Amino acid sequence: MTDLDKGMENLRKGSLMYLLAVAVSLASIIPIAALSFTEGELIDPALFASLGALAILIGVAIVLGIASFVYLFMATGALRKVNEKYGIGRKGVLLILLGLISLSFSLIPVLFAVASGEIASLNVGIIGLLFSIVLLLIGAILFGIMLLELEDVDSRFKTAGIIYIIGIIVPFLIIVAMILVYSAASRVIKGTRAAV
Repeated sequence: MTDLDKGMENLRKGSLMYLLAVAVSLASIIPIAALSFTEGELIDPALFASLGALAILIGVAIVLGIASFVYLFMATGALRKVNEKYGIGRKGVLLILLGLISLSFSLIPVLFAVASGEIASLNVGIIGLLFSIVLLLIGAILFGIMLLELEDVDSRFKTAGIIYIIGIIVPFLIIVAMILVYSAASRVIKGTRAAV
């Protein structure tokens, strides 16, 4: 299997894991909605069932999200070997990952400030959140640029890249972009196998 094949295969898996994570996250709305119909008593079986379903869905979404990052990281590594200009995608994935980690840690002082009224903690948290947002934005832009560069491999990647970058402002479009990434990667893999 060539580096291009590995890159396309992992790109397809990564985009699929992302789409599944989004689907599971949206499905978590169901138990949340069900919670509004419970009476709020701790011994209410419906409350336990809703909270249990919510916890499971959130856990599955997190696992799928992590799997998506792993596959995308491997994909960008393989594609970088095909052409150095594709390496910008790996930098993007790393920055997005660092941004998410930073965001998680930044929420701790914010939550502490909300609970205790400590202004200093709030300031630290806000600075951390802003830093995280910058990392996420730069990472998303770099990944989008890699998709644009992959036009050399399949024209659908350019469309996916444009929509992905616009999706930074309109997040729903990122879902559309990842569908196109899955489609383009699948078409490249199918074409490669047909040529053998």
